[in-house]
Amino acid sequence: MIGADDYLFGANDYVRVLAEYAEANDADRVVLDPEYTPVGNTTLLQPLEFALSNTPLSVETAPVDRPTRRERFRTEATTGRFVALFGLSLAFYLLLGDPTYWFDVVTGVATAAVVSITLSRVSLDSTPAVPRTPMRILRGLVYVPVLLFEIVKANLVVARVILDPRLPIEPTMNRMRVIVGSGLPLMTLANSITLTPGTLTVRARDSDLYVHSLVPWAREGLFDGSLERWTRFVYYGRRSARLPTPRERDDVAILQGDDATEELPIAAADGGADDAAPADAAESETPDEPSDDEVTGR
Repeated sequence: MIGADDYLFGANDYVRVLAEYAEANDADRVVLDPEYTPVGNTTLLQPLEFALSNTPLSVETAPVDRPTRRERFRTEATTGRFVALFGLSLAFYLLLGDPTYWFDVVTGVATAAVVSITLSRVSLDSTPAVPRTPMRILRGLVYVPVLLFEIVKANLVVARVILDPRLPIEPTMNRMRVIVGSGLPLMTLANSITLTPGTLTVRARDSDLYVHSLVPWAREGLFDGSLERWTRFVYYGRRSARLPTPRERDDVAILQGDDATEELPIAAADGGADDAAPADAAESETPDEPSDDEVTGR
């Protein structure tokens, strides 16, 4: 009913609209549904409560008789997840071994079975489906040479900076809010950044990545969002890759050095006391995940 004219992403955006409505209508209390899920299957109760704590509004949780959904580390065991993990494990085992040697085939099947039995309930965010999963695999194969090119390019730049003392080395900690979703997409982006020399993902906290950069070139490339766009392309398709970059969205911050735009939220990032972190750092935490439709901008 409210906020229909805005593009809302994250708990802070929802709270901003709620606070404006409450002020306009002289309201002082917010009642949250424990299963409030405006963005696909992501429960926003906890992030909304956190963001609302920074407003004068009082927050209550509606008493409901129906069972509420709680996020679980373990997912339901399905045949699709078991078969997918078995196939991936067997393919990786045979890639490292000799698929024409009977012993490697037998041990590969046994190893893949053990991996699938023990990890199929924790390794995959969702059950593989057609055509989504095959398309993601194909787009991932396209992404591999792109990532390798970025790694080689960054290696050359960092090596030149190290060898030439006239070139600047400016280590800084940076925050970048990304729109890729949680789970496997976020892990892919965080590890892609770490694999690229000059940048190191220190912490992935909800939709915020804290990344250490060695040289200004690496930091600027991070803010330009090339790897974020490629990650969205792999998991959500070409339309999602057209979303604005973190710099264009103003979802970036330098946390150290002369160019710092925010203070380093050490306590908040490490799970410490909230009062030890700046207020703007607390407001930057939005632990929610965009759905496929939201990532593609629909």
